[in-house]
Amino acid sequence: MPREEGLVKVEKERFLTVAEITLTRKPTEEQKKAVGYQAPLKGVEGEFLTKESWEKGEQERAERRQEREARRGERPERGERQERGQRQEREPRGDRNETRGGERRRGGRR
Repeated sequence: MPREEGLVKVEKERFLTVAEITLTRKPTEEQKKAVGYQAPLKGVEGEFLTKESWEKGEQERAERRQEREARRGERPERGERQERGQRQEREPRGDRNETRGGERRRGGRR
């Protein structure tokens, strides 16, 4: 109840979701009795992450990264200007009214 006379009682509720997960190959008896315990699935075969497979993946990612960087070196970086007098050739624009977008094509203000 409010301490001051005439005040309205206000209640707020908040819900917090928390999940605590413990991964183990040999659970203790205490862990087996805990709420939410899930026994290992029987007959599930699969590829598990090993140190060797992790290192192989890291090596493959490093090689792809190097290839991308090598390709990036072949073209100028974004924002870099070319040497003076070496302008890049553009195709002719043709009729400006046809190639322009926006209001001109849709019949807006002219």
